[in-house]
Amino acid sequence: MPGVDVALKHLEGLSSKVLDAASSPVRLRMLKLLSSRGPLPYTEIMFAVNLDPVRDAGKFVYHLRSLVDAGLIRLDRKSKKYLPTELGEMIVRFSRDLEEYLAVKKGKMYVRTSRLAIEEFDRSRIADSLVREAGVPVELAQEIAAEAEERLIKLKTRYLTAPLIREFINALLVEKGLEEYRHKLTRLGMPIYDVTQTIEEAGRKGLPVSAVEHAASSSVLKEYVLLKGVSRRVADAHLSGLIHLDSTENWLLKPDYAFHDLRMLLNPPGGAGTPRDLDEALNLIIRAHRRAVREVSNGEALPFFNILLAPYVEGVDPAYAGRLIERFLEELNEEAHMDPSTPRLSIGISHRIPGELKDEEAVTPRGGASNYGEFEDEAAAAASIIIEAATRISRRTPLLNPLITVKIGETDSMEALYALEAEHGSIYLDLTMGCEASYFGDGVRLSPDWSGDWRVDMVRTGHMGTVFLNLARIAYESKESFERFRRLLDDAVESAVEALKAKGDSLKSRLDGGLLPRLRGLGFLPGNAQYGIGILGLSEASMIATGSTMGIDDTAAEFAVKTLRHLSEASSELSRETGMRINVVQKPCEDGSSRLAKLDVEAYGKAAVKFQGLPGNPYYTDVPLIPPSLDIPLESRGSLEGTFQKYLKGGHLTLFHVSEAEPQALRELSLKFGEMGVHFADFAAELSQCNDCRRVTKGLTQICPLCGSSSISHYGTASALLQPLRLWPPSRAKARDGWIRYTVK
Repeated sequence: MPGVDVALKHLEGLSSKVLDAASSPVRLRMLKLLSSRGPLPYTEIMFAVNLDPVRDAGKFVYHLRSLVDAGLIRLDRKSKKYLPTELGEMIVRFSRDLEEYLAVKKGKMYVRTSRLAIEEFDRSRIADSLVREAGVPVELAQEIAAEAEERLIKLKTRYLTAPLIREFINALLVEKGLEEYRHKLTRLGMPIYDVTQTIEEAGRKGLPVSAVEHAASSSVLKEYVLLKGVSRRVADAHLSGLIHLDSTENWLLKPDYAFHDLRMLLNPPGGAGTPRDLDEALNLIIRAHRRAVREVSNGEALPFFNILLAPYVEGVDPAYAGRLIERFLEELNEEAHMDPSTPRLSIGISHRIPGELKDEEAVTPRGGASNYGEFEDEAAAAASIIIEAATRISRRTPLLNPLITVKIGETDSMEALYALEAEHGSIYLDLTMGCEASYFGDGVRLSPDWSGDWRVDMVRTGHMGTVFLNLARIAYESKESFERFRRLLDDAVESAVEALKAKGDSLKSRLDGGLLPRLRGLGFLPGNAQYGIGILGLSEASMIATGSTMGIDDTAAEFAVKTLRHLSEASSELSRETGMRINVVQKPCEDGSSRLAKLDVEAYGKAAVKFQGLPGNPYYTDVPLIPPSLDIPLESRGSLEGTFQKYLKGGHLTLFHVSEAEPQALRELSLKFGEMGVHFADFAAELSQCNDCRRVTKGLTQICPLCGSSSISHYGTASALLQPLRLWPPSRAKARDGWIRYTVK
């Protein structure tokens, strides 16, 4: 049939023309370029294939016309850019298939996969990963996979790794401006160098293997939170140093603190019944703590500990009860010494039963109806037993855990308490009159200011998390204008609340989804939990804004009060708007205070930045608010801190570094500070422990006064918690010698 023959010859001529057009390496590069990068103008194509605009102009026009005449590319006259046709895309795919075939024939490529297996390279898996993980459209994913394969083939590498291939893909996505897809495809993890350094550092500090495991997992989770868990705006604010997400690695997984109702531990719903005696009760508390502590970032608290335990002390020989409680405290303390990074347990002690508890039905070993008001003597006895047991332990080894908070009042006469504080600085003093709040040892505070019911506002809930504001950074940017400072502060608060909402939503999902079964079993109420807006660098911000120093000039203190008042009012308003329990909080943030200061030094220079510590290891103030290096009278320091604490409803802690103290003088000073508005305080001491005879002495000694050994471990409080000096952050450790220490006599 002549007509068919003619048609076939015509098609053969067209296909020959197409193949001839694609046969030139230059033209094939041009075609692949347009296929991978989309429409491009004349000059950009020329530069991309390395042709000179003057010398090679005629050659380039020839190549371009050949592709157009063959129907492989076309000119979009509106944009004046060239783009591949459907036929051109077919040629690109065919070319890559041919290259893959030839590469396989010459020698196959293999991939060491994340499944710890070695498999033959298959570009379809790249395309599948792009679609599944990053949501890339199928056709685009196939194009990217083909181009990645082409580049990998040119490497002439027989063995590839999954991370290397992922880096190639991410580089391609960046080149194509597909940043959103690259963001989703980013691989999380620590570089080999960082893992090696972490292992070596843990060895130098005598940390357990779990510390290395924790550091590695934290690294991955921090990256995940900043890439996936919060908005780009929040992540950028954190990375740039405007804000700091506390316990970033657990932002989507755990609340920072849980305040438990001890009655639920002693009489859990649907449980096996109440403990039969004090021994069983204390063992049950330790078991419950060990299970639940894995579900919090920073710690657990048991408010009214001695009061709720009082029925189990009734009729028990004080000496026997003392031995049981000493063993209880010793077990908790031993865990903290073995792994200082473990979240702490804070127990609250009150010498008197508050009104809100007196009429509450008591959990007792004997059963029957009774209320806690009937156990006032036993509660006082339990408080004394706990303090005496803590004193005995502190003489053998520093008490790292539990953190003991004691509520004192005008008529308080617990001599053993002040003797322990004077000798070892092991107690946190709640100086509020009445029992309107409960504290964790580092200063986090819950009060019945949300629903008005202490049973759900102070226990069975907690503190979800804290976003710290870099007040110093905001002061640098405000150019000494408080109005601008306030506007920038509000912007930072807005980012903080956005981050807190993301955390709250995530944790509610975790609780509903069964990821936090222990907290759920203890009746944790996320709707009543507190969210914190934390402050870092208040002292430095005041100095930047006013040119004067807090404690020396009233102007700086007035600026600090204006700042805290504004934040307090803003948090109250935000609580009403969002339905979240938001409060301003002062608590330690050793990593954040150093990180933000270092970022500001890089941004503004050492000469411009006000900071604490040494130039190579700067940090901003957190706890206490007045820099510990500032040489001012002790009562002046207390008065200033008391002025600030009333605006810090979410928590506060005043830390006084004391070298020598007399118990009675401490008692009188504590009551005076309470009148000044200091609600929560610690008189921190430095301690030495002999590694041979185990004796603990106050102060940093180099020789044991008992056995003469020079093998000594030193302890101190960097910001809120007692810990070995070898574990202090470098910024605080290097600044410690310049801190002022007071004598209280």
